Amino acid sequence: MKKRYTPKERAAMFKPTYFFGYGSLIAPDGINYRGMRKRYKTEDLHPCVLKGFKRSMCGFFEPRNFYGLLKDKKSYCNGVIFEVHSWNDYRRLLGSEGATSIYRKERTYWPIDVTYLISGWKVPKRHRVIALVCKQNKSNLGKIERSYVHRCYKAADIWGKDFRNEFLKTGGVAPKFFK
Repeated sequence: MKKRYTPKERAAMFKPTYFFGYGSLIAPDGINYRGMRKRYKTEDLHPCVLKGFKRSMCGFFEPRNFYGLLKDKKSYCNGVIFEVHSWNDYRRLLGSEGATSIYRKERTYWPIDVTYLISGWKVPKRHRVIALVCKQNKSNLGKIERSYVHRCYKAADIWGKDFRNEFLKTGGVAPKFFK
């Protein structure tokens, strides 16, 4: 039988963790207010690149599509890394993204360790980087919300023109998509 850990035991086992944001999690406005104690500022985030994954609107939580990552050895995408400061914040972030087992059939994302696939930023020793990925492409199941696309595009824009253009080149959607 699988051992159940107490919240205190879980917190003690929590490995220092960074999170790779590639859609709504690329700016403080998209990270804050997800139930975490830490309030992020732009200087807490670090632009970087994730190799071996492509960004698309493959995440599905009925009735909408969201950005997701699919494994693709030839692809890469830009995003940001930010530190998650506690086990409780980590669980709250996963929960806000539909990435925990309570979602069962509706689960959208799975957390995986991508530490060795990050470039453009040096991950501190004994830390890991987690990204949320989709197990399958569900881009044909929902609709894409204009406000979500606009929010993510605006978030990419805070990092400058080059970052925004790379965001679009690697699967990001521009608001003009809706015209």
